[in-house]
Amino acid sequence: MLKVIDDSCFTAIANTIRSKTGSTAGLTPADVASEIGSKLDSKAIMLDEKCYGFEILYNESNPSDAVVYRDDNADYTPARMNFTTGVFSYGDWNPSDFFFSKPCMVTDDGTVDYYLDPDDCTKKLDGSPSDVGDATYSGNAMVEFGGAKKIYISRQFTNEKQIVRIANYKVDSTFSLASNFKNEKGQELDSFQTAMYESCEVGGTLRSLSGKTVATGYTLQESNDMISNNGANWFNIMAEDVTLVLLLSILISKTLDVQSAFGKGNVSSGAKIQTGTMNTKGMFYGSNDVLVV
Repeated sequence: MLKVIDDSCFTAIANTIRSKTGSTAGLTPADVASEIGSKLDSKAIMLDEKCYGFEILYNESNPSDAVVYRDDNADYTPARMNFTTGVFSYGDWNPSDFFFSKPCMVTDDGTVDYYLDPDDCTKKLDGSPSDVGDATYSGNAMVEFGGAKKIYISRQFTNEKQIVRIANYKVDSTFSLASNFKNEKGQELDSFQTAMYESCEVGGTLRSLSGKTVATGYTLQESNDMISNNGANWFNIMAEDVTLVLLLSILISKTLDVQSAFGKGNVSSGAKIQTGTMNTKGMFYGSNDVLVV
């Protein structure tokens, strides 16, 4: 939610101007816009700073009641899958918001080649066919987090609850950049990508491609070695990736029972369906059938 600058914000801006000019006599919003220049829109002065949050109440046994919204999403309707109609509802959440992932194709050197249609990953955004299932493509199908905005997280713990806040800027000293946005050298990244599909094996390399059989039976070390065959920029999924996805899932669904909101997944069958089976069903399609992933 965009925040309109109120009188208190104008006062803070006026104080900044005073420190530079020595005076704010007769200062109007238009004057402020003029002084700040390109940083402010003189027609609608707004800041694109967003902070969402939720609290997990330890003593509440109901998984939905245990999650309480706060911050910019205090009055939001949560997102969830309608298992009767087969349509996912975002509630009050905007799928273009800063923390939602974007499907894309990433080349072997780690560069985003192009983005995919989130409602049909067999196509590029322009509607032309994608390489999502092409084993000769020099890269993999991934989902990207970040880009225009990074993700900052604050997690605070008390005896009664956990407070989780997620923002696109460092709100206060309790916030830190999500560790996913740092490379192995500790350098900050504008974005990061993680696999769109479960791994498939192609010529001794574990890949993320559509229309393939899921690879099974490999040890962790074997998996790491086969993933590294993609190139120097490729690694196995990290615990930080799983944690971030879980926190974001709780955030938009407002429940600790995320399966009730997004679908159960394959929880009672050893069989794996082909990767990409849900390509045309959107990013959040799920089923409450325990045999469907």
